[in-house]
Amino acid sequence: MVSKKAQGDKLRLHQPDSVPTWQDRITPPSKKSDPVAPEQKKPEKVYKTYWLDPSVVKNVKDLADEHRVGINELVEFLLTNAITSVKQNDLEIPVKSGRNRIAL
Repeated sequence: MVSKKAQGDKLRLHQPDSVPTWQDRITPPSKKSDPVAPEQKKPEKVYKTYWLDPSVVKNVKDLADEHRVGINELVEFLLTNAITSVKQNDLEIPVKSGRNRIAL
């Protein structure tokens, strides 16, 4: 006669380890088991609030609507390109001397 422990061991041998349990289905995957390679993951976004002139907000919304893109993505695109232009000296920030303010 086979002992209960031996029967349990025998049953465990036939159960595949990759079968997800109900906990696996409701719990997000851990970082170790995440199938997406690190270089393919999107970087985390940061929520920031900036004071803008209402006309700038309207122009951004109109431009996003016209090109059928999201406002956040458009703002990120425009800021990224503006920053790149400033760093490459293609765009100059007109600073008022002595006041540390932009001359608009």
